[in-house]
Amino acid sequence: MKNKIPSLLLCFLLLVKFSDSFSQSYNSWSSNPLGTTLNSFREINARGGDAGENSVNSKLWLVRSNEGSTWYNAVLHDGITVDASFQTPRVDSRTWWERDPSNDIQSWGNGSLKYFTINKGNVGIGLVNPTYNLEIAGRTKAKSFSVNSVVSDLVDDCPWYGLGSQSNNVVQLSGYYGLLLRSANAKLELKDNGNSYLSGGNVGIGVDNTRTLNNKLEVNGTIRCREVLVESSTWPDYVFAKDYKLKSITEVDNYIKANNHLPDMPAASEVEQNGVKLSELNTKLLQKVEELTLYLIEQNKQLQTALKQNEVLTKRVEKLENK
Repeated sequence: MKNKIPSLLLCFLLLVKFSDSFSQSYNSWSSNPLGTTLNSFREINARGGDAGENSVNSKLWLVRSNEGSTWYNAVLHDGITVDASFQTPRVDSRTWWERDPSNDIQSWGNGSLKYFTINKGNVGIGLVNPTYNLEIAGRTKAKSFSVNSVVSDLVDDCPWYGLGSQSNNVVQLSGYYGLLLRSANAKLELKDNGNSYLSGGNVGIGVDNTRTLNNKLEVNGTIRCREVLVESSTWPDYVFAKDYKLKSITEVDNYIKANNHLPDMPAASEVEQNGVKLSELNTKLLQKVEELTLYLIEQNKQLQTALKQNEVLTKRVEKLENK
């Protein structure tokens, strides 16, 4: 028995030495009541140890969230302190977690900043009081994002409402009743090798995004379609009116020699610089066709007159030859 006592004492001393090497501490709850003013606090307990040159502790405080004297305005604040620093919850305690049992709110943050909040099931990132299932105050990056809805039908594994990513890395933005896209600088760009964008209600396809769109649709390339409907309020039926002043063939001939293009038609240099308006060009082309028709009608009249005169002259010649 005498030999066992020194052995037990040695084990006890080794255990104490082993414990001291970690310098662990535990402080129990104090009976001092929490103050009634906003942000007053009382330390409940602390756990920690030495991290070499510093002592690091995880402390639990009771903090007054609003003025009062009941649990309805008190929260539990769990934060980290280092030595004598970061000793004030909601001010400088590090990487803290706070729970509000009365209002069903949990928050995470650092110092005076609140990074993440769960408010009655609503999650807020970068804001204090989220009112939706998820609210983010700041930029968001994700590999895929999808919103479910009451519509169960999916298009390429994406919902009819929301934003999703297909298996071939194509992002699909879908809305059953349509899509509303807005841009702060009045320009919305769609890029796929070539540029396409919307600006001020005008659409540019394959055009440089620095170009000012002056038309409802500008396309740098060819357009293929089955039909084009062009509206016009100046269809040239006026050419057939009795008071229409049709230029003589001589006048047209002189104009072409002087200008190198038909009257009322744009010059090549003008077309190269400004292009042509399809409705206006078709109207002018039809005007020229109708004018040409009038010329042909007039020439036909002259031809018929000449044929009749020729027939009369032929008969007179025949009579003279038969005498």
